[in-house]
Amino acid sequence: MGIRPSPLRRLDKPEALLGSLRLIRESARVTRSLTAYLDHAGGETTWRPPRSERLAPQGTLEGRPFDAPADTVWRAFEHLHQHRRELPSQTFVFVLSDFLVLPDERAWQQALEHRWELVPVVIKDPVWERSFPDVGGVTVPYADPASNSVVPIYLTRAEAERLRDEHERRDAELLRSFRALGIEPVMVGGHDPGEILGAFLRWADLRALVRGALV
Repeated sequence: MGIRPSPLRRLDKPEALLGSLRLIRESARVTRSLTAYLDHAGGETTWRPPRSERLAPQGTLEGRPFDAPADTVWRAFEHLHQHRRELPSQTFVFVLSDFLVLPDERAWQQALEHRWELVPVVIKDPVWERSFPDVGGVTVPYADPASNSVVPIYLTRAEAERLRDEHERRDAELLRSFRALGIEPVMVGGHDPGEILGAFLRWADLRALVRGALV
């Protein structure tokens, strides 16, 4: 989630995440709702219980590290389960991640038992993560998220095709797993505020359409 844009990669993941949080925060302010915040960056739990957005500290999420463990979503649900008295039924729980690690369906099912409105916000590059470009036969600079170093990687056409198949299959499996739980994700593929707003509006329209069909 800490990968910045490059000449070959358009999506700025940290900015897309912060832009999504700003939109959620502003929506809560307009509707006079309470907001809470939870992450496990740096190996520590940061938990801000529900409070009026008017009283919430501003500008404190910028600069947070992106080194949470791979099971951070499972840990988050465990933490929310322990604080479930502070989160009544029909609470919107937005889960922001690139979901490169497929979700643990048991954790999501347990969270649904609390009658929360779970909303995964999937922040993924549409070219390099939801699919993979035809870069076989050329050398591509790759950034290592752990060390921030950039190294040239040569891919054959067969390797590029294999990565495209893997990424598209993983993306399809992610959508299937969410929809099997009755959850519709927000698909964020850009960090521009207009793109983020469009992704949330599409989610809201589709959610209303699905809910209307079930009535």
